[in-house]
Amino acid sequence: MKLFTLQIDSSGRYHEIKTAFTGSKNQTGPLVDPCMVAMGMVTSGKHRDYFDTSRSTLLPDCSFEFLDSQINGAAYMLQRTHGTIPVPSAHSNNSVTAAAIRQLKSVKTFGGVIVDEPGFGKTPLALLFASYHALFASHMDETGAASHRPMLLVVLPSAVISPW
Repeated sequence: MKLFTLQIDSSGRYHEIKTAFTGSKNQTGPLVDPCMVAMGMVTSGKHRDYFDTSRSTLLPDCSFEFLDSQINGAAYMLQRTHGTIPVPSAHSNNSVTAAAIRQLKSVKTFGGVIVDEPGFGKTPLALLFASYHALFASHMDETGAASHRPMLLVVLPSAVISPW
């Protein structure tokens, strides 16, 4: 059964279309460093004594430490939902942050799907995305009218909620 077919038009837009969904010809999703800067992440510890973990300076009440892959995934979902990474204007006034946000501008596809193996951190990724979306995104459409699009978040283990 075929679920999706990408048609390559005569202008050769295959890579442009592919980039809109996967990040680039060779990488899935946006680069981690600009995501870290744009989302106000600072290294805060280690996961299993090997992987760096980070916290967001923009979410001071959140004590959860995120892996790079979770930050990257949340940034990717924000890109797809908004075409950019929404942050408070005070944060985006910094020239380094503004450059990172410009680098992360993307095609707006109005959302996406988070899919991965069990135990890879989809729930924290989804909660990070939902937090940035709720706190920092404009909830207005192109005409200036209120636009609150639905969001579905399925969370089963109650232990994941405690850090939030």
